[in-house]
Amino acid sequence: MKYAKIWQICKKRKVLTVFTVNGTQWIDTGAAAYPMYGMPTVRTKDELLAMIDVPADERESFEVFFVDPTDDVYDDITADDVQLDASPVSFVYGSSTLTPLAVAEDPAVYWINEMFLAPLTDLAAAGYILRRAKSGTPCVAVVEGMSIQAVIATAVTPEHLADAILAVASKLNAVEREVPPKQEQIHV
Repeated sequence: MKYAKIWQICKKRKVLTVFTVNGTQWIDTGAAAYPMYGMPTVRTKDELLAMIDVPADERESFEVFFVDPTDDVYDDITADDVQLDASPVSFVYGSSTLTPLAVAEDPAVYWINEMFLAPLTDLAAAGYILRRAKSGTPCVAVVEGMSIQAVIATAVTPEHLADAILAVASKLNAVEREVPPKQEQIHV
């Protein structure tokens, strides 16, 4: 896990929540939560902000909350977890790059902002698990092996995004039909 990338997200979001699950401290940015494996335990706002290298004169602009976890989405993998498949295609929408995730037998698509995957680029084999918060809101647990590396809120996508994607796909499909069949290549 690349903690420097987590710190960048924390500095951008400026509202942070710290909690402990099964002896591991987590930091939640409001849209993604990461376990702090191997990091020192923080007990105060100043300790946390010093750890993520926020200059002392900027610390007043941050809000930090220390809470007890209220959800079980951070628990380790269970037999009830539903595996999500990531699309090989991502979409840039506004300033966000969104990746669609889906379950084969479910028509729903769950979108996650790739910015929140940046701290996880060093994972050898990341998997995606669909979880639901107690409120019913879907979220994605990113796992490696049997341990959770992050829990990311699904992105809210505008209703017209699907229409825009379908329009592009339709045009691509039409263009594909107009391309003449490939000529045989001569190998020399």
